[in-house]
Amino acid sequence: MKLKTWMKIGVALLALTLSACGAEETPVFETVSPDAYEAEAKPAAGEISLMLPEEAMKEAMAGESGGELYTWDDHTLQLLTMDGGDIQGTVESLTGISYEDLTVMSYQKGDLTYYQTVWSSAGEEGTLLGRALIADDGYYHYCVSLLSPEDSDAQDVYDSLCASFAVTNGDEEK
Repeated sequence: MKLKTWMKIGVALLALTLSACGAEETPVFETVSPDAYEAEAKPAAGEISLMLPEEAMKEAMAGESGGELYTWDDHTLQLLTMDGGDIQGTVESLTGISYEDLTVMSYQKGDLTYYQTVWSSAGEEGTLLGRALIADDGYYHYCVSLLSPEDSDAQDVYDSLCASFAVTNGDEEK
């Protein structure tokens, strides 16, 4: 081939190379494993605070699912802190009844979402009424459940417990 032809090919290759330098770069995507991100630390659980009746005695053994168990007269009170996230599971664990078979009311107060439900069950000495109050801070469920005979002062006791109920984190109330 002639020198002119080689020069034309060289100039064409040089022009092609230089024109590629000005082109936009193709974006490069990188896949990152979820393990590469540090999970947000779960805060320590707060504590349930409420005014117990004077005659309430703490049981030596905690309830089946942990927590604190108090009894007086014919009342049984359980205070329990559970991992949050599954309110249906928490309600079913407290009541022993399917979530769909209960009426669960919820409301917001400050940073907490509260859930309340009532149920009844047959006991050896008559019908027992159960009441539960659950406070959800997004991380934990703070549970108070009261089981009492149907013909007792259970509503007054429950109202008193609910009125004094608070979740504290150290010295500060949530």
